[in-house]
Amino acid sequence: IIIVIYYGFYFLEIAGYYTRENADELHMLKLLYQSLRALEKESLSNRLVRCIFELKTAVINGEYPNAFTCVGCGGSEELVWFSAGRGGMICPHCKGSGPAIPVEASALYAIQYILTSSIEKLYTFSVSKQVLATLERIMQEYRAHYVDRSFQSLKVLEEL
Repeated sequence: IIIVIYYGFYFLEIAGYYTRENADELHMLKLLYQSLRALEKESLSNRLVRCIFELKTAVINGEYPNAFTCVGCGGSEELVWFSAGRGGMICPHCKGSGPAIPVEASALYAIQYILTSSIEKLYTFSVSKQVLATLERIMQEYRAHYVDRSFQSLKVLEEL
C-alpha cells in the first residue's frame, strides 16, 4: 500500500508542477481523479497507470510527442523509432545517428490511444511487459528532455 501512496504523491507533485493558479484546470483535475481511482484497481499495473498519467498530462498541457507521423519527413508508415529530442516518432529513413528508442507496433498503438482517448476511457486496457517497458523508457526520456526539475516522490518510488 505504501507504493500506491507514493504513486499518488507523484501524481500530485506532477499536477502541482503543471497547473497554475486561476487557470481552468478541469482536465487536469479529472485526470488526477481517474488516475488515483485507477491505482485502486488490482487488474491494472501501477507502472502503466503512471505512464498513462505522465503522457496524458503532457497532452493536457499541449506539449506531447508526435506519434502519428514521422517528425522528419511527415510520413505515417514505419514509425518504429522514438526520439525525445526530435519530439516524437521517426521512420527508419529519417532516423540518422541520433539517439532513438525502438518502438514496437503495439507500443505505438498504446501511445496513440492515450493521446486521443478521453480521460474517462484511459484506464481500460493493459499491455504486455515488453510494451510497458517501452512506454516507461519513452516517458523517462521525454521527462528528462522536457521537464526541468526532478520530483522527490519519483525518487522514492524508484527506490522502492
